[in-house]
Amino acid sequence: MKRKNFKTHSGGGMHSLLLSFFVAMAMVFCSAGGAWAKNVKPGHPYAEFNASTGTLYFKCNKSDSDGPTYSSGKVFMLWDNKDGGTGTDDYTKNKKSLKNKITSIVFDKSMKDFDIEDFNAKEKDGNGNPGTLKVRNLFNDLPNLTSIVMGGVEYVDVGPRVEERQYCYFDLSNVTSLERLFAGCTSLKTFKYLTDCLSKAKKITTVSNMFNGCTSLEEVDLSTLDVSKVTTFSYMFNSCSKLKNIIGLGSWQNSIATTLHMMFSGCDNLTYIDLHGFNTSNVTSMYSMFSMSSTTPKLKAIYVGPNWSTNNVTSSDYMFENSTGLRNFVSNSIDKTHANTGSNGYLTLLSVTEAKTPYAVLSDGCLKFYYDNKYGTNENYFMIIDGAETQSWLEKKSEIKTVDFYSLWPYSPTSCYGWFKNCTALTSVYFLYRLYDYKTKTMAYMFYGCSSLDYLYMNEDYDCWDLSVTNSDYMFYNCKQFQGIKCWDNSYYSNLYIRLGSQSGSMSHMFDGCSSLSYMPIYGSTFNGATDLSYMFSNCTQLKGILSINIDNTVTTMTGMFKGCTGIISVSINKLTPTYSKTSFTSSLNCNSMFDGCSKLSAVYYNCYDASLSNSASMFSGCTSLSSIYVKLNTAGNPNTPQLKVSNATNSNNMFYNCPILSGYRGTKVTTTDKTYACIDQGTSAPGYFSPFNSKKEEYYPTLLTNTPY
Repeated sequence: MKRKNFKTHSGGGMHSLLLSFFVAMAMVFCSAGGAWAKNVKPGHPYAEFNASTGTLYFKCNKSDSDGPTYSSGKVFMLWDNKDGGTGTDDYTKNKKSLKNKITSIVFDKSMKDFDIEDFNAKEKDGNGNPGTLKVRNLFNDLPNLTSIVMGGVEYVDVGPRVEERQYCYFDLSNVTSLERLFAGCTSLKTFKYLTDCLSKAKKITTVSNMFNGCTSLEEVDLSTLDVSKVTTFSYMFNSCSKLKNIIGLGSWQNSIATTLHMMFSGCDNLTYIDLHGFNTSNVTSMYSMFSMSSTTPKLKAIYVGPNWSTNNVTSSDYMFENSTGLRNFVSNSIDKTHANTGSNGYLTLLSVTEAKTPYAVLSDGCLKFYYDNKYGTNENYFMIIDGAETQSWLEKKSEIKTVDFYSLWPYSPTSCYGWFKNCTALTSVYFLYRLYDYKTKTMAYMFYGCSSLDYLYMNEDYDCWDLSVTNSDYMFYNCKQFQGIKCWDNSYYSNLYIRLGSQSGSMSHMFDGCSSLSYMPIYGSTFNGATDLSYMFSNCTQLKGILSINIDNTVTTMTGMFKGCTGIISVSINKLTPTYSKTSFTSSLNCNSMFDGCSKLSAVYYNCYDASLSNSASMFSGCTSLSSIYVKLNTAGNPNTPQLKVSNATNSNNMFYNCPILSGYRGTKVTTTDKTYACIDQGTSAPGYFSPFNSKKEEYYPTLLTNTPY
């Protein structure tokens, strides 16, 4: 029997109906959130994994049409449906399956301005349930993740030029929790653009476990993180065993924290921890806060501010376990008992309370000073402890070759005592004028023993350094190579100067031993308000020429001021008081050994009123070229009333010892070396070793006298 043929249009109709049915079912199934393949919706974030590089990219579909097709392990959602993150396209499930393959994460530019919390509030899955994009779930527990790039560089037209600007592609502006953000990332070492992203995070209330277990992390910049609203810091850096530097920690300000337990536990490589901006009056838990895993941790100091308190702390067991490097540490007391800044406390008080921190960073031999919120915690960061007798950077003084103060402005310490004492490798100091000294009282011993220091370098806009301290004793003592101050690019001034304030105070031994200094470095040679000038230029063997110095009536001692200055030819000492009034000195002067050993000194001029010497022993001893000492008379020009009085000196031994060519106005030669003939020479009837000069009698003016105010 012949087989019956069906008409083709009948069979075609049946196939079309079946095909339409299955397509419709597929569309319904996909719209219902089923497991069949579907595409990234407009406005949706997604993850894309590059298996060849191990890079996981975070992207957002910014188009008006569907984006890439989801594919397990390749392209998947950056959020989870309400299935506990177990769905084929859910981020949690895919991250878990790829956890050992992901080595880097990069935020694509398309993620710029993507608001995570806004997405969570609006997005619905196929069943009408809100989706969940958890910030804390993005990075944590990826053991081979080494780097995260959270932004990028864009070029922006600004008027006639194009500027390069950094942008964050990870919007944290509405995020409230950074809990467990990087926890368990045991290989994580680097962040890019983290500071840009954190600068927008102004609503953070918890940072618990944020870096917990980041055992490879050595440095992190958190200088832009606002922690003012954070209540929970527990486990934040727990077990970060290689962490050396937390940049910006010292700038944090917080007064509402309640939980700090195990915050720095196991941070064995931190050298300093700065919490001076914390008010801990509300804290109840400090359990194991600073406990170290190693028995020889590097932690040397914990800085706190005046608002540090443990009054409400109820849990503090093991707070300082193994923190053996802290001051006053005793191994049998590791709870909050010594968590204070008292004489037996483990903590160090830092008086500043603002967000900015004064500190220095040592890098490649340069110690550079800063005043900002970037203070770090590693061994090359050194906080300025105002008033401390020894600053921490002196532990590495052999490595300090140059010092740069440019970025310290406008911080003003009260004391710079001994800041660079015996830094024998130090050769140059830049922009010292940026050390704002309006509060500074002392710079004594600041560069003491810096035997290789050659210059202080100034900006080209300055011809002098204004110094307003009241104590500069031994400031440049024994700086044998020091030659003075000059412009940093050598193009403007050959010699620059120090301009003293109105109350310069004690300057004893300031340049003593500066055997390479060839010029008077004091602006106008004017010593305003100086009290003690003893040995100020002693042994400055290259100091040469004709010197004219102006002193105030506050000076009490000039002992050894120019002792051993074998190059000076003449010195004029001028009385400087307001409007050069003829006021007397407040007390008698001690001029013991003032010019002792000045072998080329030929003439000395005392252009002063009513100067009385209390001690003149060895004052001109060894001045083998000294021929004349000129002394001002009173206004009437009476030679019996010289304005330099030596008669009251209690010690005048060897005042004129070894002065072979010295003679008085009438030719009297030295026969007695004490004060006997320390007066105006009037010939054989009244011999003396001094010669007169008076502003009203021009014939008394010596030809070498210069720069006198009369």
